[in-house]
Amino acid sequence: MKAEETGLAMVHIACEAGVLRRKGEHYFNYPMTEKLKNYILRFHNECRHRIAGGDEIILKSKKKFPIAARMRELIWDDELAYVAHALAERCNIESKNVCQTTPRFQFPGQTKASKMTNTEIKAMGFIHDVLNEFESQSQEIDDPVTQMHLHTDKYSINSHQLGLKPSNIYTLLLEMQSRVIS
Repeated sequence: MKAEETGLAMVHIACEAGVLRRKGEHYFNYPMTEKLKNYILRFHNECRHRIAGGDEIILKSKKKFPIAARMRELIWDDELAYVAHALAERCNIESKNVCQTTPRFQFPGQTKASKMTNTEIKAMGFIHDVLNEFESQSQEIDDPVTQMHLHTDKYSINSHQLGLKPSNIYTLLLEMQSRVIS
């Protein structure tokens, strides 16, 4: 579909294959098995559980996130996975101006990772390394309360003007949505 057919402002990544030029000659896209899905979900939900329970200590400030009033468990969504797969096939991280929305998810977030190597990469090992690297971003957070407020509509408008930005993994972990894909 073209942008004018969907009513969306930009060309959609899943509808127009040529909208985002492929970078890289060789790539391998792992099939998303139930084992990988469950691992990704378990990792994210365990992190969210620590944050929601007020157990996540930010080492830089020695502070904890406040206990959450409501933080739902993440579930897998095949619609978002399809859009993410279309994006991943391009091997192009310059995707900011490409529409990735769906009728159910108007503001999808994303966490991207890639690895260049001459050796074989095992899917589970790669995903494990990437998720642990993202989780280590918590060490960059000065104040968990400020970080939490960077994810609310009211605060996010002003946070950019103040030079504040949410960290990648905590954007996903604190997001109000309950769907995840990778």
